[in-house]
Amino acid sequence: ELDGNLYPLSRPDLTGLVNILDPACYQSMSALCTDLSLDLLVLDAASRIHHADENDPQEMGAVLGAVDQLRIETGTAALVVHHERKGQPNKHDQDDDLDALRGCSRWQSEPTLLLRLKRKGGLLQLVCAKSNNGPEPDPIWLAPGKHGPPAQVEAPAEKSRKNRSAVMDALAARGEASVEQLAQDTGLAGRTIREHLTQGGAQKLGDKRGTRWKYSAAGNEAANNPANNPNSLWNDIDGTQT
Repeated sequence: ELDGNLYPLSRPDLTGLVNILDPACYQSMSALCTDLSLDLLVLDAASRIHHADENDPQEMGAVLGAVDQLRIETGTAALVVHHERKGQPNKHDQDDDLDALRGCSRWQSEPTLLLRLKRKGGLLQLVCAKSNNGPEPDPIWLAPGKHGPPAQVEAPAEKSRKNRSAVMDALAARGEASVEQLAQDTGLAGRTIREHLTQGGAQKLGDKRGTRWKYSAAGNEAANNPANNPNSLWNDIDGTQT
């Protein structure tokens, strides 16, 4: 069910060519924003609102300038959805959120706000690559929905920190325990518990079959010192269960 304030416009209801540089088309878009008193206009995708060469700085400057003019004249914020470049992994740094944009550098310089949605393991991460009018916010983590929109979830690093604390607190309360006992106490999977016990400085007792773990305050303190264990939160960034 659509929100009463959402007005989708697409084929076949949308007829004719869309070109924001065409005066008639521009006026129609302006009237749409004004008549509906839109707070936000989403243009998806950028390649469908113009006929220009997105690799040509002069042509794309005209397109993005028209979007900015529309925003200023109508008071409607404009969100333009653009795609990332594909291929050429050795030429472009795919971890550079600005460089990932397809096309010329005007796509980086013209917008006042740039957001990038990217996959991190089994999660999605929304990062702010550029913010002209304020500080860049922290990344937002999302879990893809099977039959609906993604849901916001905790950052993996924070989730890992809480899980590690739960495991070590449960072990400290028992003094020593098996993974099975700690699984009952925390509700976490055995593999996750073993990782946190190892990274948390717990002492391993017994052979493989009868393995038990003993809490070590000194080991836990040392493990929580980033200088001693800089990679202890490696699993935090890939979206796996931590």
